[in-house]
Amino acid sequence: MQSHCDGEVWGLDVHPNSPNLIITSGDDNKCMLWDVNNRICLRTGTLDRQAGPSRKAGYGASTLALTAPN
Repeated sequence: MQSHCDGEVWGLDVHPNSPNLIITSGDDNKCMLWDVNNRICLRTGTLDRQAGPSRKAGYGASTLALTAPN
């Protein structure tokens, strides 16, 4: 099983030429490419490798994430 691991999912987009593919982004600083028909994650990428300042859950735009706001 794969998913975003911390906080909320903030972005979702459908591939313009292949509606079976979607990409998501979230508070965990990851973007993930999904195959909707087969229900699998094809690729995962890190948006920003340099960590930002630490934060507490409940402060900022997301109330759930503990990861640094990259």
